[in-house]
Amino acid sequence: MADTVLQKEIFQAETQGFLRTGTPAIAIANTRFKSGLYKGYQDHLPYASTARVQTYSYATDLDMDQTTFTDDVLTIDQVKAATVQYDPLQNLTAHDTSWQTMLAEEASYQLSRNLNQYVANLGADNAATTVAGGALSASAVYEYLTDITTSLSRKRSGTGPTFGLVEPGFLALLAQNDVANGFMAADEALSNGYKGMTKAGVRIYECHDLPTSVTLTVDTQPTAGDTFTAGGYTWTVVADGTAATAGQVNRGANLADFQSIINDVLEGTTSADYVAFSTDQQREYKNSQMALSAFSGNVATLTAFGRVGASETFTAGSNVWGTETIEQVFGIVNSIDLVVQELPFVLETQEPHNAAKNIMTFGQWGGKVRYRNLGRLVKGTMTV
Repeated sequence: MADTVLQKEIFQAETQGFLRTGTPAIAIANTRFKSGLYKGYQDHLPYASTARVQTYSYATDLDMDQTTFTDDVLTIDQVKAATVQYDPLQNLTAHDTSWQTMLAEEASYQLSRNLNQYVANLGADNAATTVAGGALSASAVYEYLTDITTSLSRKRSGTGPTFGLVEPGFLALLAQNDVANGFMAADEALSNGYKGMTKAGVRIYECHDLPTSVTLTVDTQPTAGDTFTAGGYTWTVVADGTAATAGQVNRGANLADFQSIINDVLEGTTSADYVAFSTDQQREYKNSQMALSAFSGNVATLTAFGRVGASETFTAGSNVWGTETIEQVFGIVNSIDLVVQELPFVLETQEPHNAAKNIMTFGQWGGKVRYRNLGRLVKGTMTV
């Protein structure tokens, strides 16, 4: 019998079950689960050239145009792994009998987040139209939704239910406006983030992993005691070389040095110039795909998936975060094609000199907005 701590078939089924019921991207896309996928696998769906409509006169030949077919290819280009390390002796100490289900749920949650990020980005990047909502209020959300549905109607959107992949703050505004009219925001039993149908006829799905961006200006070397916040963590600047406790960040030798240090902090890169809050904090930054661009003119742009919640208390008033922009995705259900591996591939390896096992859960997927669906998506931005 193999030396394994996992009941692999059960673990695979539990992981896939959690993934299917907790991923809004799966609900709004034309999702197909397939076995035998590999990176580079291609899914083909040709489309025909546009038909011509013309006036017919009796006994008179019509003008005939040749119909051409163009291949529309979806490629599996995402191979993701959720990794954990499990020591069975440590588990015995904790007397934890449900560890496998907990690991399956955590693996599926993190893979689900990455899949949501992928599909949300695909939808936002391929939207035919952008509707800028600005700083929305509860009283303005329906005007915003009306602008979006009107934009869809002007395009070749066809028929079908309309979805909205929205961030929790927008959901809260909708709930304030709509709860008395049957909006089901409070029903957490609904799967795949589905929260209900609005009066505007839009199926609302909650997503914590939408594309987000915010600028950061640092033109003055910070002062010890200054703070900055991102992703739910507040960092404190200290004298250079003195960072010793969780959340402390060295001010650096000069401005350029601090700009390099803050890049490491926000991207979760291990460095002696700051002390992380925890492994979970660093992984949260990594799993949110936080990335800070190079500073140009002392201004950089932080991108991530999910609200950053950026703020600061720098002594220098010119050291500031800009306005955060979140990209929500609206459109006709099934406008995004998505192919996902039927069951996750699970690999278990033994650490060479201790009892710990490395457990790797792999997911594969690829997506595309087909040519005929390009007019069926709208990017709706909001600022916070």
